[in-house]
Amino acid sequence: MAQVDATAWTAARKFCITMAGSRTPSPFDRWAHVLAVRLGDARLEAEALHAGRHATQELGDPDGFAAAVGR
Repeated sequence: MAQVDATAWTAARKFCITMAGSRTPSPFDRWAHVLAVRLGDARLEAEALHAGRHATQELGDPDGFAAAVGR
């Protein structure tokens, strides 16, 4: 997504759509939407970026989570 090449954005969008799945909302849905907007395939919907839309659980201890992921 950090590349300037539209081909890379398209590949990233396909990856996000695959990771999002089709049954449950996912943070990957946001990325797919933003990439579609960047490619000119969709209009920006602010509601799609709302944090509560995809939040399935609270991150109670972000430092603890970061430490666990970093292991």
